[in-house]
Amino acid sequence: MAQLTSERLFESKRPAGIVQRTTSKMLLKPPLPPMEARSVEEIPTGHGWQYEPKWDGFRCIAFRAGKQVYLQSKAGQPLARYFPDIAGALAMLREKHFVLDGELVVPVSGALSFDELQLRLHPAASRVQKLAEANPAMYIVFDLLAENGQVYLQRILQERRRLLEGFVRLNFRSAKSLRLSPSRCVLPMHKSLQVASRSRRRGYRRLYRTISSLP
Repeated sequence: MAQLTSERLFESKRPAGIVQRTTSKMLLKPPLPPMEARSVEEIPTGHGWQYEPKWDGFRCIAFRAGKQVYLQSKAGQPLARYFPDIAGALAMLREKHFVLDGELVVPVSGALSFDELQLRLHPAASRVQKLAEANPAMYIVFDLLAENGQVYLQRILQERRRLLEGFVRLNFRSAKSLRLSPSRCVLPMHKSLQVASRSRRRGYRRLYRTISSLP
């Protein structure tokens, strides 16, 4: 079901204590604990909150160091073998050293299919490649944790979002499978929340159109 997630713009910081360099020259060392939302009775309102869609996909932290690309699941497991299309797209970006946080989804006929996403978790590489060719995945990013020698774990969310938008402008222009998750500082109208929650298919179509229209 489509949901909203919110974070404080001026207080959200990533967990500390992560080494900044490894022998493989990655800016951060996987597995990296992901930031997780907290369940609340009502959506927070007022100054200093940022609102984003909560995608029903696979959480994924993407690491790149030169030619190396590593995709990490929420549980800390490797994902690149199941999403060679996304690993390949990240390997083609202009920036060669970065760590992104986002969600893996699979669009099918104008909607996001969780069933197709789960099919990717197949032991046979040939089957995974066939699925990727039939229904390419999409990586929707919502956070930038490091880039070009700089680690942003201790930056507030407002700063990280600004840096992420700059990263996307420079790198995602010709990357069809990589998208920036919409974000706003004003709570969407209640009617739009009802549309998203009333029907998974209709809700995700609406959100997918928002993603597809981004440059």
